[in-house]
Amino acid sequence: MPQDVKVKKVELIGAYGRQYSSFGSAVAMSLLQIRSKLEISEDHMRASVRKMKVSLQSIQHQKSNVEYRLESISRQQTPNTAEMMQLQMKLMKLKQVCKKAENMVSEGEKLFNKGRSEIDLINDATYKFKRDFDKLIADGRKSLDKVVDTLNEYKQ
Repeated sequence: MPQDVKVKKVELIGAYGRQYSSFGSAVAMSLLQIRSKLEISEDHMRASVRKMKVSLQSIQHQKSNVEYRLESISRQQTPNTAEMMQLQMKLMKLKQVCKKAENMVSEGEKLFNKGRSEIDLINDATYKFKRDFDKLIADGRKSLDKVVDTLNEYKQ
């Protein structure tokens, strides 16, 4: 009877050790998933800033086209004043939109840099946590293995 109890204890401790290891693996996988999602988030932020810059360039291009048209009309011997007024209004609006777009791009770049530094901090923290956690899991597993070995020697 006491021998059965000792065998059961060894089996229970061995099972606990396996669960302990699988828990460590699950935590490690979760950390890897977090880090991969952070990379995806950084890519999305970078793409958003790039799209904002492309939009700004498009607005600037439209503005320069209107400026060029306005200059060419004003050089004519008999400029069309109605068309000039319309182009001047359009140019004013485009200048306002361009200024707002420049501000948005600037803010977007600041947010991207801030987000990127936060992602770097999280990556560093998760890397350190995983390294320390892996060490704790390995140490715990060694301790459990020692207990199992000691119990196995004792039951013999």
